[in-house]
Amino acid sequence: MAGFNFRLETVLQHRRRIEEECQRELTAALADLAEEKRALAGIEASRDREREEFQQKLKSNMTASEMLLYQRYFDQLAVDILEQKRKVAGTAQVFEKRRTELVAALKKRKVLDKLKEKQMTAAAKKGLKQEQNFMNEMAVTRHARAR
Repeated sequence: MAGFNFRLETVLQHRRRIEEECQRELTAALADLAEEKRALAGIEASRDREREEFQQKLKSNMTASEMLLYQRYFDQLAVDILEQKRKVAGTAQVFEKRRTELVAALKKRKVLDKLKEKQMTAAAKKGLKQEQNFMNEMAVTRHARAR
């Protein structure tokens, strides 16, 4: 509608920008979470490969010093896996926070969108009513002149 002016248009635009920023932050958090999960999977895959190698070497001759080296390596891998799991959990919390922020921003924007729509509908109805009143007035005037 050409004559309609939503008084809160600047607020609505601001809310849209906030929503877009929240969407970008959520996308970044999702990428971070995926990266941390890939890193965890890499460490676990490395552990699994080294265990296989360790099992193969156990079948052949293995010295005590080699066994000790493997044990230290597996202990360090366990620490690394635990630390990476903490990183994944922390990144998952950040992702969830960003998702919650996006949902809140979306709700705030939708409230203004609905208000704008209601006001546009009310303005359109008012315009139609004014037009109808004008047409009725014209008809009455024409009828009065015709007499």
